[in-house]
Amino acid sequence: MDGSGKQCSRASYGPDENRKAAKEMSSDDISIAASGLVLLGHSLGLAPKASEFEEAIKNEKTRSIPPLRGRQLRICDDKGLSWMVDLQLGTVVWLDVQLGPVEHRKATDHDPSGYFAGRLIIDRCTVRGCFSLETGEIIRKLSIPDVGLLVVPEGKTVRAVLIAFSVNERDSDAALEARNN
Repeated sequence: MDGSGKQCSRASYGPDENRKAAKEMSSDDISIAASGLVLLGHSLGLAPKASEFEEAIKNEKTRSIPPLRGRQLRICDDKGLSWMVDLQLGTVVWLDVQLGPVEHRKATDHDPSGYFAGRLIIDRCTVRGCFSLETGEIIRKLSIPDVGLLVVPEGKTVRAVLIAFSVNERDSDAALEARNN
């Protein structure tokens, strides 16, 4: 357990577990692999559109932060998710999955108030809740084409995983640069 009483380091690895996880994936899980993002039972590919992303969570309450330079942060508190949308292109630039409380700073209105409770399946690794830095290093080193992974540590555990969609990120950065010129 970590300092918040939340169970940590619940992780499994390997192709056998991944095959089993894929077969038994529930509508509360998130999976990212070379085949793309599966969000709460909806397959969205490696360059998700904002409209498809929001269709996947249509039954959840969401909120938005006012746009800044053509991008908008959207948040689903109950699922512990936040994502950045390029408003001009209608694409999701990145997805942040909050697994546990961040204690090194005060939470803001830019943070989900809840935590992701389902399984997070990243290539051959499956985690639930916050997990160890050792597991975070394994996940950080995974290579998934057109996806960037960032683990967010807090003490000796990882409390969030950021999934960047490289194609959307590159296109959004180019569009932002064009808007600024």
